[in-house]
Parts: sequence; structure tokens; C-alpha cells
Amino acid sequence: MGLREVRAKLKDLEKNELVELIADLYKKKKPVKEYLDYKFKNDDWEFHDKYVKKLVSLLNPGFGQDVKLDEAQKLINDYKKFNPEPQFVADLMIIYLEVGMYISVHISAYDPLMLHNLHTMLSNVLQYCSKYDLLQILKERFKVLLVLSDDLIDENEESSWPFNEIVMKMINEYIPDLFEDNKGESDTQKKFIEFPKL
Repeated sequence: MGLREVRAKLKDLEKNELVELIADLYKKKKPVKEYLDYKFKNDDWEFHDKYVKKLVSLLNPGFGQDVKLDEAQKLINDYKKFNPEPQFVADLMIIYLEVGMYISVHISAYDPLMLHNLHTMLSNVLQYCSKYDLLQILKERFKVLLVLSDDLIDENEESSWPFNEIVMKMINEYIPDLFEDNKGESDTQKKFIEFPKL
């Protein structure tokens, strides 16, 4: 049955029947419950915070457990389906990068798959922020990513993939004035950027 047929069937229902149908779906289908909760509670911050916690738990699940990269990416895609404000989506994508780089430095061994996923996500979030004019608003967050990428390559000096150079090049293409406010400062001074607490 296609969407057009479903619409026609729904229009034939009495109001109370439609209410009962939706209430039944709310009880039985988790995605419907989540969508209606988001729609009617009208609390973007609370909803966003729930997804942030889910994302961090997937990327940093705890000792002895595997990082769930595919599930983390799916979570972000699912979040987009609720049509939140673009800045919330960009924030979630950047958190993916912050946590991914952080655990790559401090917890995980060198993982080419993880770095490939981080590279892809960085490309996606830069394009997304460019589309919605968020690059300058989130400028400080991209500075943090540069700092983290430097730490990552320091931990993997034998790596043939200059990850930090790739990150620098990608960000510089979108935000060429990233460190314009820091002219005259040394590289070390630039690195004193507070890392968001996980």
C-alpha cells in the first residue's frame, strides 16, 4: 500500500478512530513514541541532550567493549529525520568527531577505520555548516578539532597517514581565517582551547 492509499484510508476514519490508532502506535512502536514526544514536548535541548548521551555511549562504550561506529552514524541520521534546528545537527556531528578523536588518542590503538570515519564525518559537517551558515558560529569548535588531531598524530608517529595535516587542510578550505584572531601567538598558545567535557 502506497502513501496515497494510506492517506485516503486515514481520511475515511472518524476523529476518535484516528486518535485511537495513533495512541496504539505510540504504545507499540518506539520510533512513533519518540517522534510524538519530540513533536509535543517542544523541548529541543532536552531531546538533543538525550541523543548526545546516546552518541557518546556508542563511541565510548566502556572498557572491553567495541566502539559502534555504524550505530553512531545511524543515530545522527535518525536524529536528522526529526528536522531539528541545523545547529543541533551540526553540534551532534562535531561531538562525534571530538569523542572519536579523543578516544583514539587516549583509549583506542591506532585504527585506520576510525580515522577514515572521522575524515568522512569532518567532510560532512563542514559541508553541512557551510550550507547553513554555521562555520563562523562554530569556529571555536573547529579549533578544538585541530588541537585533537595534532594530539592524535603525536600518539601515532609511525602512521603513514598524516591525519592532522588532512584535518588542517579540510578545515582551512572552509574557514581560512580560523586563527585570524590569534595572529602573533605561538603555536603552543593557540592550543590552549578548553576541551568540552564528555
